[in-house]
Amino acid sequence: MQEEVSHVYFGAQQLKALIQTPDGYAEALAAVIRWLPRGLDMFGRSGSTRDQRFIHWGLKHRANEQARQEYQAEVEPLLQEIGLEKPDPTAEGYYL
Repeated sequence: MQEEVSHVYFGAQQLKALIQTPDGYAEALAAVIRWLPRGLDMFGRSGSTRDQRFIHWGLKHRANEQARQEYQAEVEPLLQEIGLEKPDPTAEGYYL
């Protein structure tokens, strides 16, 4: 969705501006460390027993693990481009 592309672009630009100072870098990194695992959790449990049923019913298009992998494949290059370290995605997550 074009609207989501705009949100990603805006967020990336704000992070690039924020990390220009040591305090800003620390703040941005702390936010990524806190929110990346929580973002991955939004896809649900790995190995969910309901995935295939929901896919069959048309409620989902892919399994939780696949959605999580696609999300990481999109986010990790953005973090690299911005200049932020990739945190451990399992550090505070529940569903991996």
